[in-house]
Amino acid sequence: MPVELTAPSKIDLWCYDLSEKLKGACFDDLSVSEKTRAEGIKFPLDRDRWVKARIFLRRVLSEITNVSPNKVVLTSEPGGKPVSSFGPPVQFNLSHSGDIAAVVTSSSNAVGVDVEASSQRPSMLAAIERWALSDAESQEVEGLLECQRPDALFTAWRRKEALLKGVGIGLRYPLVKLDVGSLCRPFSKAVVGPAGSKPSELWRIYDVPVCERYAIAVAAQGTSHVLSIHDQSVAFQ
Repeated sequence: MPVELTAPSKIDLWCYDLSEKLKGACFDDLSVSEKTRAEGIKFPLDRDRWVKARIFLRRVLSEITNVSPNKVVLTSEPGGKPVSSFGPPVQFNLSHSGDIAAVVTSSSNAVGVDVEASSQRPSMLAAIERWALSDAESQEVEGLLECQRPDALFTAWRRKEALLKGVGIGLRYPLVKLDVGSLCRPFSKAVVGPAGSKPSELWRIYDVPVCERYAIAVAAQGTSHVLSIHDQSVAFQ
């Protein structure tokens, strides 16, 4: 009996340096609710980064759907996952940390993304180690050199946040119940999605280094994908 093969799904990752000037950036591209939220951000640098990240998201979605950035309608699912309700269907997710913003898109598969800057703050590292690691991951971290532990801990955090954002349930799910594999090297791994969506559903997680300080985790529904990484040129059109 012939076996039906499924073609890999196309996943696109778009990255943008928030320290760069966003040409033609227009506050009017944002919705009323986005403007209100931006105005409520206390610190100017945080506000500037947030606004640029939202405009960048709108320009990426505009590039894909041929809908003007200010016409892209963004809403949220009950779990908080952002969705677009205008134009061709597209799955997407946004993350930004410090100077880096990342948007992941797919025409068919649910996706999630998380970008994080490495941190040496003892309180943050201790919180991840205590609340975010499975038993197997804890054993792995305990066997690492002290200098290796921060990167391993943030790798676990990025992968789990990307997966839960993709599923659409966020950090309400107990992170200790997720096992996202070896934390010591970049990889792509198929993992079982968290209970609460479809317990048997498989996702694949991809590690994407950005620079010395930042790294990205992409989670995509299914196990066979072609991941394409784009530069920030869409932000300058």
